[in-house]
Amino acid sequence: MNSFKTWNRTGRAARLKGVFLVALLSAVLWGVSLWQGEKIEPYAGDIQIRYHGQGVSRQALEQIKEAGLKPEAENFPETVAWNVEYYVEAKNPVLNFKQDVTCIMVRGEMDQIVKDRLVAGTYGFGDDEDGCVVSSKTAWELFGSTDVTGSWISVKGKRFVIRGVTAASYPMVMLPAERLETEFFPNVSFSYSGQEGLEGQAEEMIMRFGLPGHEIRINGSIYYAMIRFCRTLPGWALLICFWILMRRARRFRKSDLRLRKVFSFAVMAGGVAALLWYGFRFPGEFIPSRWSDFSFYTEKFTQVKENLFDIAMLPKTRWDVEMIRAFTASVFCSASAAALIIITGSLLLSMPGHTGQE
Repeated sequence: MNSFKTWNRTGRAARLKGVFLVALLSAVLWGVSLWQGEKIEPYAGDIQIRYHGQGVSRQALEQIKEAGLKPEAENFPETVAWNVEYYVEAKNPVLNFKQDVTCIMVRGEMDQIVKDRLVAGTYGFGDDEDGCVVSSKTAWELFGSTDVTGSWISVKGKRFVIRGVTAASYPMVMLPAERLETEFFPNVSFSYSGQEGLEGQAEEMIMRFGLPGHEIRINGSIYYAMIRFCRTLPGWALLICFWILMRRARRFRKSDLRLRKVFSFAVMAGGVAALLWYGFRFPGEFIPSRWSDFSFYTEKFTQVKENLFDIAMLPKTRWDVEMIRAFTASVFCSASAAALIIITGSLLLSMPGHTGQE
């Protein structure tokens, strides 16, 4: 009998240890999901347009810029265009160090295109024709340090002064396109921070300024809404486990049944309200003009699926890859954390003293 009790206590301790480890792993995964999802958040108010071929001309972008400077243009989007070239040589003219980099030629504010954390300096400003921004990888390769603001580098036969250094770990240089006299831009970004209906507003911009119509649009609000929902999955798993545990926990058997129900209802209602408030943020494009339009969501999700396919077929820029990785990691870690929470709940409920009949 004593041997059985000892075995039972040992088995219980082992299961408690397993529950603790699984719970700890789920918490870590949930934290990673939240961390990766934060990389998508800065793009929630942006809609990017990618063209095959030449794209938007410098003249059209100048018209957009002039329209945005008018006093009545309060809700006018911040507009930025850019080109990308790979394996461009960047050189430290003093030490004669060289490195092949991804060269991003930007017309407008650089921090709208690459929203990495800065480790030194600033992103400069849109009318600065001499300033550039480099990644920490490039700074280390050319100077052996990230404290390089004010230093000069040579790219594409011209000299630029470094205004800032990003935390990016890949070789990259951002240059002002105005000085390089770039004529066409296959990539354009409209930033509608804090506004809804990005698709409709972008369509208005395209029509108003006669921009090319054959393009692929990347709506940041849609992907951020998906991230927010996925990050609540572990929370829903916790609520499910709590509900099952409250129904089966023995310690409430002799207590007042009404008090038990009120407590369970209050926790469940509060948890559901918090998860719905945080996780369900519908982009303006997903709100139909008529609630009786039952085919709206079918058509909308078909468009999103086609858009995802088009985006997958695009030549990837380096930050596209980073964003895809962040999106995938956030969704995967959230789903894994939710599954582990359910496993943890199952282990707890299977332990002696935690189950019983009503």
